[in-house]
Amino acid sequence: RLPAIELPLRCQIEEALIMSNPLALPPTLVREETQELLELFRKRAQAGAGSGRHMPDEPLLERLRPVAERNLSLTYILHHIARKEKIETTDAELDAELEKVMARLNTEEEKVKGRDLFEKRKEYISFYIRILLPIYNYQTHDHCTRTDTAITET
Repeated sequence: RLPAIELPLRCQIEEALIMSNPLALPPTLVREETQELLELFRKRAQAGAGSGRHMPDEPLLERLRPVAERNLSLTYILHHIARKEKIETTDAELDAELEKVMARLNTEEEKVKGRDLFEKRKEYISFYIRILLPIYNYQTHDHCTRTDTAITET
């Protein structure tokens, strides 16, 4: 684990939120999220972007589970904050964010899944646009790389 000073601001904020608000996540939801992450990882590996190309599913699923739990915890926490603070975005802001997502997807199947996921996490995305995006942009292009680390470390 990196010292807090080395983590980008975004990761520090996310970690603080998760650590301050522990959640018991439904196991089926964690399984679904883990499976979605596995599919994403496999697609990236096929494109040559991952070192786990030849790993069996079970070890990958075990390594992806903490990433899925982190993603879900953060989504639930941000959803709660957005609702409590009545944070809203305009339809135009949400449409613009959806367009960014769609531009990165290639196949129609990916676009259908992308739209579905966007719809499921609309409140989190709304909070992200209003609160977190300005903070993240301030930090230039630093990204929390826990997902990559969790998958590619041996």
